[in-house]
Amino acid sequence: MEKQDWLKSYREIEEAACKGDAGAQFQLGELYFQNTGIPPEEASKWFWKAAEQGHAGAQCFLGIYFLSAGESQVGKEAIHWLQRSARQGYPLAQKLLGSCYLNGDGVKKNPQEALKWFRRSAAQGDGESIFRLGVGYAEGSGVKKNLKRGVEYLHQAAEEGYPDAQYTLGLYYRCGNRNPSDKEEAQKWLARAAALGHNEALKELKELAPSKGRNGKRKNWKERIEEAWEQISAEIPRTPAPVDQEERDKLIYQDWLIKAAEEGTPSAQAELGDLYYTGLEVKEDFEKAFHWYSKAAEGGNPSGLYSLGIMYEHGRFVDRDPAKAFTYFEKAAHLGDAPSQIRAAAMLFLGQGRPQDFLQAEGYIRKFAAPDHDLKSSNLKMLLFELAIGLTGKPSTKVPSLYYMDGLSEKRKKMASKTYLRPFLENKDELFLSYDNPKSEFEANGFGLGAKKIAWKSAGHDTQFKPYGWKGFRGMILRGSGLILKDGSVIPFLLHEFEQKVLFNLLKVLNKIA
Repeated sequence: MEKQDWLKSYREIEEAACKGDAGAQFQLGELYFQNTGIPPEEASKWFWKAAEQGHAGAQCFLGIYFLSAGESQVGKEAIHWLQRSARQGYPLAQKLLGSCYLNGDGVKKNPQEALKWFRRSAAQGDGESIFRLGVGYAEGSGVKKNLKRGVEYLHQAAEEGYPDAQYTLGLYYRCGNRNPSDKEEAQKWLARAAALGHNEALKELKELAPSKGRNGKRKNWKERIEEAWEQISAEIPRTPAPVDQEERDKLIYQDWLIKAAEEGTPSAQAELGDLYYTGLEVKEDFEKAFHWYSKAAEGGNPSGLYSLGIMYEHGRFVDRDPAKAFTYFEKAAHLGDAPSQIRAAAMLFLGQGRPQDFLQAEGYIRKFAAPDHDLKSSNLKMLLFELAIGLTGKPSTKVPSLYYMDGLSEKRKKMASKTYLRPFLENKDELFLSYDNPKSEFEANGFGLGAKKIAWKSAGHDTQFKPYGWKGFRGMILRGSGLILKDGSVIPFLLHEFEQKVLFNLLKVLNKIA
């Protein structure tokens, strides 16, 4: 489908949904639900509208939305909507309701009630539900044990192409007290499951059918899988080529984002600013980026504040103003935005936009590198990256490849990986930054500072390392061009005075929080 056709179709659905059409509301909810760029709350809003009108599909997906939230009260809400949908005969809701009763998700465990709903879904041809019935009868869970009937259900589910049923059936024929010919049946079902990507089935099959058969008469596991895949391929009906879902989702996301931004949603305004700033999916336009970042910042959005800081720091659309940039980073940092805390700390160490203030910088570092912070290591690496640029005027060739990306949302991560972080993500060097003068590799003399170690090289010696937190650093002093440790050993800095001052104070802070 062409781009304009997609937009027309989407907008027709949206228009009908706004007029109260339950089917269109469900369709719109589905489009949003499948789109990773759009918040799940947007999908749930339309599911709710359709669900209240009795739409079984919307009731089911609303149940899925609440179930994914995981909280007990929300779990009860999920059960409520799944029950309403299941009672209307919606098979997915019946299966999910059965799973909830089986596992105790949002409701007390009840194997009998679980099998009741699996039975109803199985009657509509759902392979997983048929499999669950087979396991229930085979194990006597929720129903009187009946192995023969259980195996019949497993066969039915396996014939439907459900891998877990094929795997379980393979184990049954392998391990049960049966005739020798059943080993052949076991390999048949294990091969089918393995061909569909079932790893445990593959392990079992490799044991039953090793690579080299006896006397060349037995088929090995690879041949079994190839044969199974040929049979599966022959049974799968040919379907039309799938539409380009990625392109469709991108168009829907952009259309939704523009409307959400224009309606005053700060997070959407910041994201729209990102699109214009990077030029990845729309034409680059710093003026529009600045407009939407400003709107987001007015709404207190940390990403909008951070991005305004970046624009002022680098002079994009506006005159370069480090002091103003720091103001925006500071505001976002107080809202708990780790990237802004990192940037503010780096500027305070380097005296950019504000006079050097190592104590205030330490306050920010203690926030984004707190002992219980999941991204402590990545955040510290990002700080080193920022300082490397500030001290040398260019990124070091030894920038680590993981750092800050860990803490970004998927959308910001994608943007960053395609723009300013791209050269560093492709880097395969060691995981520490180097600040030697004049070169950034240790070809001659140099000093390197990494997330967990420092390294240095002086004339006639190999590169040496020491970890942070080593007790000798506690009493270190800066004298001339080197660090004097408590044990009297000297680490040569081989740096200019300003760089020495920055790195010495950074080491003091890092050793406090190590």
